[in-house]
Amino acid sequence: MKELSYYNLRKDDKVEISSEICSLAETIWHIAPGSTLSNRISELIASYYNQWRFVLDSYEKLFSLVQELNSKDSSSENVLSEFDIFWLKTEPEFKNYSYLLITSLKSLLDLFTCVVDVIQNQQIRREHEFPDFFKYLGQPKKITLWIDELSKYFQDIRVSEKWISKVKIIRDRVIHRGYLLNSHRTKTAQIDDLTIRTYKGSDFYSNREEFNVGELIDNFLINMPKIENSVSNILVQNVDYLKENGVTHASYFRYYELVNEYGSKES
Repeated sequence: MKELSYYNLRKDDKVEISSEICSLAETIWHIAPGSTLSNRISELIASYYNQWRFVLDSYEKLFSLVQELNSKDSSSENVLSEFDIFWLKTEPEFKNYSYLLITSLKSLLDLFTCVVDVIQNQQIRREHEFPDFFKYLGQPKKITLWIDELSKYFQDIRVSEKWISKVKIIRDRVIHRGYLLNSHRTKTAQIDDLTIRTYKGSDFYSNREEFNVGELIDNFLINMPKIENSVSNILVQNVDYLKENGVTHASYFRYYELVNEYGSKES
């Protein structure tokens, strides 16, 4: 597991994120500022960035728990060491923040799709019609501007990006199928990474899925910007307003303590 500063996201007490797909949405926003469409775009951008914060906050909490755990003494003449006692005491936090991490990642992918949809079609959908990342572009009659290249790209990354399919599997288990989460460590005292497993009832062993928190976040933070870049390039080449005007605004989000700042600047 790595600190967020490793990914150049955290600087001192602030985390700052820039998003290519939100920059395209900000550009579309300027077609008709103050309109119902622009208001919906603003809501989707804020929601997408909020999910980024949920993902990163939960990951940083898990990272700090692992760091504190490793600081505990694992040698003891008693049955349980200081290390073991802390692990048992914080097990609910490990589970809860892992739950928040995995559900927030799935919501982030869905909101990414909502932002793509509003750029592509520039229409307002009712909330129950918002697209799902894993089903988007499956029904051409519901798409105003059909882009073959975009449809193929979504289909490809659902298969090629293994971390994405892992997020869906784990999230569906805990949301829809009654599975719970528990954290796992090897018998060695110091742990460099954290593995979270799904289980149902009292069965901890059969039909088990697990994910490595550090690897999952590493894949997400490295590959999500690449996905945004690929999708943004396709949209710029196919959406008339973007073809004519290019990307006119750069979107960013920064947060610290209780403060969220959403902004854009002309590019």
